[in-house]
Amino acid sequence: MSERNRVALELQERGPSEEERRPDRGTGISFAPEPLTDPEVQAQFEEFDVDTPRVGIVMGSKSDKETMEQAARELEQRGILHEVRVMSAHREPDVVAEYAKNARICP
Repeated sequence: MSERNRVALELQERGPSEEERRPDRGTGISFAPEPLTDPEVQAQFEEFDVDTPRVGIVMGSKSDKETMEQAARELEQRGILHEVRVMSAHREPDVVAEYAKNARICP
């Protein structure tokens, strides 16, 4: 067993020391973010546009439209805002990549 593996195993078996358990690890610097207060959380939620689609349905060609319309109807019935786009990753890879990069995960 290498020295590195032996030390790792030893640390795993003994667990963290009191100093290692401290969030700042004794340095006075904490890498754990402070918990947000309710007003801070509320302010972050206000940044989201409530009319922004939550789901994007992307199809490679118009021939997929019939199948994707079923998905759109289901989202509509559930009251989920969505958008439907036709864009080919083969013909327009930059357009599809840009769309994906700009997608956001919303609460």
